[in-house]
Amino acid sequence: MADVDAIAKLALAGIDAEAQAKGLLSPSSARTRLPFTMLHVYASDPSFDMSDSFRVRLAADARAQDDLSRLMARTAFAYMPRQVAAASAASTDVVRRETTQATITLTPSRADDAQVYLIITLSDAEAKAPTRLTLKDRTGVFLDFDLGPFSAGRVQLLLRDDNSIVTALRDAESEVFLR
Repeated sequence: MADVDAIAKLALAGIDAEAQAKGLLSPSSARTRLPFTMLHVYASDPSFDMSDSFRVRLAADARAQDDLSRLMARTAFAYMPRQVAAASAASTDVVRRETTQATITLTPSRADDAQVYLIITLSDAEAKAPTRLTLKDRTGVFLDFDLGPFSAGRVQLLLRDDNSIVTALRDAESEVFLR
């Protein structure tokens, strides 16, 4: 009877060889796929900041973008998909997006045409407030914006009209995550 250790080592070597062959024969895009664990850490930890290499790899991987969107939709305080955004976004200067957990409003500043107010109001003022606003724009790019402290379930921020977050919020194709 053959030594069991030798057979196990041979089987593991065969598995490793097969994995190496698949890696060498697969397209380069398959080798650059983001590990699921990295997506999970980003989705579940609002304080996690994407590195530049993470952003580049994510931008090149539509499947990872979709996986991340699904993960974040489940872990976010509030999620506003494209359909909800499209139904809520009006053609006026005021943009309003709403779920049962929160309402996001963009209102032009009366004092300066180049500024807008981003107002987030929680439906339950006693709820643990989100700390970050994340958007997935129509191209699949994820944008993060750290929120200030909430007072009585509300935060109001003054932003420039050309801010990337403001642009994404105005686009009905963007997905919104309060985390």
